[in-house]
Amino acid sequence: MNSEKKPKDVKTEEPQKLSAFHGKKKREDVLATLSETEREVFENLVKEVGDWSLYFYGSKFISYVILAELVRGGWRKHD
Repeated sequence: MNSEKKPKDVKTEEPQKLSAFHGKKKREDVLATLSETEREVFENLVKEVGDWSLYFYGSKFISYVILAELVRGGWRKHD
């Protein structure tokens, strides 16, 4: 990222580097790290991503770790 173009008042964190093992965590393990409110959003997101993955790629590849991070970061479905 070019620091000259980044707004000066926006603080960004370096992306977390995930190991191959980290990306293979099971759904239940990731789900256990979320609050009750986040769990419902997570489950809805998992279903939707799984459906779209099946439609586009013919398989349900889902990274639960990435989806959990999206939910923790405030992701919510907008109608």
